[in-house]
Amino acid sequence: MPSESAVHRLAVVSDIHGNVAALEAVVSDIARVGVHEVLNLGDVASGALWPAETLELLMREGWRSARGNHDRVVVEGRRLGPSDAHARASLGPEQLAWMAALPERIDVTPGIVAVHGSPRADDEYLTHSVQGGTLRLARPAEVARRLDGTPAVAVLCGHTHLPVSMQSDDGTAVIGAGSVGLQAYEDDAPPSPHLVQNGTPDASYVVIDFERAPTGARIVGVQHRRVSYDHEAAARRAETVGRPDVAVALRTGQVS
Repeated sequence: MPSESAVHRLAVVSDIHGNVAALEAVVSDIARVGVHEVLNLGDVASGALWPAETLELLMREGWRSARGNHDRVVVEGRRLGPSDAHARASLGPEQLAWMAALPERIDVTPGIVAVHGSPRADDEYLTHSVQGGTLRLARPAEVARRLDGTPAVAVLCGHTHLPVSMQSDDGTAVIGAGSVGLQAYEDDAPPSPHLVQNGTPDASYVVIDFERAPTGARIVGVQHRRVSYDHEAAARRAETVGRPDVAVALRTGQVS
């Protein structure tokens, strides 16, 4: 742990998607970096891997956690895709209850807000926009509209699986944590089908240094981190549950 000072060090993880192998590697890296607190921004279980084991680790760690759109779908049990259905069938009542109790938003400290997607929807991309079958970096004005008037110095998010630090049109810092457990996927959700690809199998998370102040927090450092893990074991696990598409994404960080 870093020594107590005016600077507070925060690790932010998101989009684990049942990949406990990647999560364990990130936990070890966080311990080496040294932080005061860890936040989890959701989509914890939905995937082709180890949903129950992932929930066991998260519940044991006790991090503050926000609800992701797939967490919501898994708990509701309606319109389940293959990854959601695998998670739903794998989780026990206590684990589902833990997911059901997750808040949509975390107020980290005055001036810093954390959500899964955007402040107005858990399934809305905040930092990127769909264009030409892929994601492009959102324009500052687009980001400002999606912030929907949220009064904050900084908004932390996940959902896109793409690590990024940017600023909206109104001056709000926006930091996307990337994804711990899934570096590529294909999505047919509105507004149009698209691919997301990081081009690496390594896990992603972000470390944020900020100072607290009566007038609100001030971000003083952002470090996007990549962590290697046994992605081949994860890919083999995906193959055993009939998801060769996920196996390719886990091995390469690209969609087949």
